[in-house]
Amino acid sequence: MLISRPLLSVIPRAFAEIPQWSATICCKELSAAFTTLPVIDVGPLVNDEPDKRITAVASDLHQACKDVGFFYVINHGVPEAVSTGVLAQAHKWFALPETVKRQLLLRPETCYRGYQPLGANVTRHHEGFTPDWHEALDLYKEESPSAIKAAGHPASPIHGPNQWPCQVPGFTPILMDYIHHMQRLGAALLRGIAAGLGLPQQYFGGSLAGHEESYWVLRVIHYPPLQDKSLKQQHQGQ
Repeated sequence: MLISRPLLSVIPRAFAEIPQWSATICCKELSAAFTTLPVIDVGPLVNDEPDKRITAVASDLHQACKDVGFFYVINHGVPEAVSTGVLAQAHKWFALPETVKRQLLLRPETCYRGYQPLGANVTRHHEGFTPDWHEALDLYKEESPSAIKAAGHPASPIHGPNQWPCQVPGFTPILMDYIHHMQRLGAALLRGIAAGLGLPQQYFGGSLAGHEESYWVLRVIHYPPLQDKSLKQQHQGQ
C-alpha cells in the first residue's frame, strides 16, 4: 500500500524474483506453518530511534513478511481518538437512508470514487458469483488529470476528485486526519522493510513512495448482518 508506481523495475532483481513454489503445496501445509500473526512494535521506526533498535524492528518485519505475509503493529503513532473517531462517524454515515448515500454513488463520471451499495461487488467461486454483503465508500488520492498529463504520466479513469461524505458533519475532517497518519505510518513501515532487505532506509522514499508522494486508497466498509441463511452456510458474499 501507499506506493505511487510499480516497484519491480526499481527493486534489486534479487528481491523481485518470484520463488518457484512446489505445485504440491496445499492450504493445510501453509496453515501448519504458523498459528498466530506476529505482533511487531514499530515505535522505533515511527519515532526515528537509534539505528540499533530500528535494525531489530526491520528484522522482525522481514521475518513476518517472508514467513507469514501478515502482521499486527503496536506503538504505531496513530492516536486512538482518530481511529475510534473514523469508526464512529462511519457508523453514522452508513446508517443514513439509502437515497442519501446514493448521492455519492460510484460511477465512471465520478472517477470510480464514491459509494458502492450492497451487492455491487461480487465474489467469484466454483459455482459462479455471489453478491458481496457489504457496502463501501471508496476514496483515493485526489489527482488533477491536467497535472498528471503535464507531468508526462499516463492518464487513468480514476484520476480526479473524491466524493467526500459531507452528509455527516465531521466525517471528512477525521478521514483526512486518518489518511495523514496512515501515510506517515506507511512511510515508516517501508523504511523498515527496506532495511530488512539490506537496502538504505530511504530506498522507497521520495517520488517512489514517500510520505507526500504515495498513492493511497481508502475503503470504508460496512458489513450488515446476513439475512440469507444459505449465504451464512456458504460463508460467501460476506
